[in-house]
Amino acid sequence: MTCDKKQILAFFASMLPVIFWLMGNWPGLASPDTADSFRQAQENSYNDMHPVSFTLYLKALSINGNFPELYLLIQVALFYFGLLIAFKLLTRGKTSRSLLMVGTCFSTPVVGATATTVWRDSAMTGLIILGAAILGTKAKRANIMAILLLGLGLSMRHEGWIVGLLCVILFMLIGKLYKQSLRGVVHTFLASSLFAFTYIMGASHITNAQPVHDIQRYSAFLHDMTYARVVLGENMDSETTKFIDTMFPENVRDQALKCESAGYLTYQDGNDLDAIDRQSDEIIKVWINTLKSHPYTVLKARTCKIQAFLPPGLSVGPSYVYWWPSEIETSNVFTSQIGLNKNIHKAARNYIDTWSQLNRLNILQWPGLLATLFALALIFVRSLRSESSAMSIIVILFVVGLSRVVILWGIGSIQDLRYGYLPQVVFLIITVYLILSYFLNGLKDKSFKVNDKLTI
Repeated sequence: MTCDKKQILAFFASMLPVIFWLMGNWPGLASPDTADSFRQAQENSYNDMHPVSFTLYLKALSINGNFPELYLLIQVALFYFGLLIAFKLLTRGKTSRSLLMVGTCFSTPVVGATATTVWRDSAMTGLIILGAAILGTKAKRANIMAILLLGLGLSMRHEGWIVGLLCVILFMLIGKLYKQSLRGVVHTFLASSLFAFTYIMGASHITNAQPVHDIQRYSAFLHDMTYARVVLGENMDSETTKFIDTMFPENVRDQALKCESAGYLTYQDGNDLDAIDRQSDEIIKVWINTLKSHPYTVLKARTCKIQAFLPPGLSVGPSYVYWWPSEIETSNVFTSQIGLNKNIHKAARNYIDTWSQLNRLNILQWPGLLATLFALALIFVRSLRSESSAMSIIVILFVVGLSRVVILWGIGSIQDLRYGYLPQVVFLIITVYLILSYFLNGLKDKSFKVNDKLTI
């Protein structure tokens, strides 16, 4: 069998799970937030509860929100080609092997189900994986394309540009550690962050997006202070005590102990959100004072909110609020029937439900566990001293995934696994590469170079 025939067979094999998810979830699964974004795109009436940059991106790719099918196909293509380029770098250009690895990733709900779901986090992950992969190729003008894709991906979330800036800092530290200049990748991520920040702010300004309650932006900090107020009781400093007590009655304050989501506290019936908004200018000031007075308790509150994203030993397993792709029926956006074929749709749902059952055993979908295994995998791959192009994409993906988790710890307000979707896909890429390469004897290939330096 010729190499070309192998590649053709590998391509069709990689497309089977893609077609399965597309047929099962057509024209795309979604959540209520997505439906609201489609509504804004169709009515040209925007608010900034979610980045307007995402709404405009969705509007453009779905032609004014009228063709979600087109958006879905483009999103799946971003994932497919991003994974393919990444695996070609990791396998040193072995196309057939790379295609099989892409198909393996799409065979899991981690990629297959979520790539066919219209979420900001799906768009963010697909764009960033493709941008990082193109950057790893070091091809001519790759930096320009990477800046556009990475910047667009980072703009899918309000805090995305901060993730990019943290990547810049981490790449600078890695450069110092390895005593190498990573100026190119540092400049690329810095430009991507600036692009994302400008796009997020500019889109909101140009569209005259209506502001939402400020509590949406400050809920994580309010949770920290209220958690400390409940835990410390009379030992709490007087300023924070008075501030929190005027915002929330006692029965509402107790909701802060439910760490899965700050929403348990902020969106309780009876809360006067307008009154809280009027004090938004004081929230950060009081939070800083609380941090100075009770740093350990604030740290405990913050850690509690992102416990699922911490390594084993610090976390106790999945304790997050998590929504699998949920079906909605919106007559002007989606058809009443999800899936091109009822049987395939049912099979897709059963497959997702199976993973959900395994998830309850604390085996799958635990971000903290996955991050730990990923770190071990990274050390193992590094010990192989593979050629620089492979190491480049590994390090780029690792830094981006790590940065996302760190920002979650810094400003996260809910243990929603969607927020950790990017590092989860990064982990899956490395895992699939290691396992399939081992069984295909790829890791024993004598063509591995033993003296290559890390260059990005």
